[in-house]
Amino acid sequence: MKLLKQAIFLVLFLALGCAQAQEEEEILPIETRVNARLAAVDKSPKVWEKVRKVGAERALFCSVCHGEDGNSKKDNVPKLAAQNPVYLLDQLEKFADGTRKSFVMQDLAKSFSDQDKIDLVVYYARSSRAIGAIGDPELIARGKELYAKCQGCHGEDGMGASGYANIAAQHATFVEATLIDFRDETGNRNNPVMTAMTQGLSDADIRAVAAYVESMPPKKFELVKPQPSEPATETKPEAVSSEE
Repeated sequence: MKLLKQAIFLVLFLALGCAQAQEEEEILPIETRVNARLAAVDKSPKVWEKVRKVGAERALFCSVCHGEDGNSKKDNVPKLAAQNPVYLLDQLEKFADGTRKSFVMQDLAKSFSDQDKIDLVVYYARSSRAIGAIGDPELIARGKELYAKCQGCHGEDGMGASGYANIAAQHATFVEATLIDFRDETGNRNNPVMTAMTQGLSDADIRAVAAYVESMPPKKFELVKPQPSEPATETKPEAVSSEE
């Protein structure tokens, strides 16, 4: 009987341990999960080939609107190529849970497994973004002035800090509509920071910012790796002057 109780206890302990490990894996931060996949892709050509294959297969569903290589031909549909994968995964999950509204995208996002989503966003991150159209120089110059307050999150080059959208060379029509959604709180996009940042912008201001954003040269997405800390150096005591 004693051995039976010990066996039952051991089984329960292992089951709880496995459940806890699975739960911890599921609640890993988005950035950790994506960056781990990116690091594996950069390290192993075999892993990249697997991710590329899965990502390309999943991207077939997206290509109708977003283009085969993630560069949409429709100016009201965003380019996904070279997008920050942490940001893109976050948006897919918002579509899946209904936080972000889109009839097509909500159903599509729900159909992907978590691993599908990660492989898809890494696939797009490793794609090259097409250059944007260059519009009216005066409008772009005005947009550059207004964009100054966007740099804290999206960067001077539009590439975006960790978790923020890469907006460089994004379609101006899409950027304009998105900013209006935030400013007017239409419910299509929900972000208190963006809503606050767009308050006070006129339609003309938003048009100028969008024109400047599209004129930005696109860049390849790069995973920012943590810098190793410098080894501590032994500090030698200073010689004491006899004149003191």
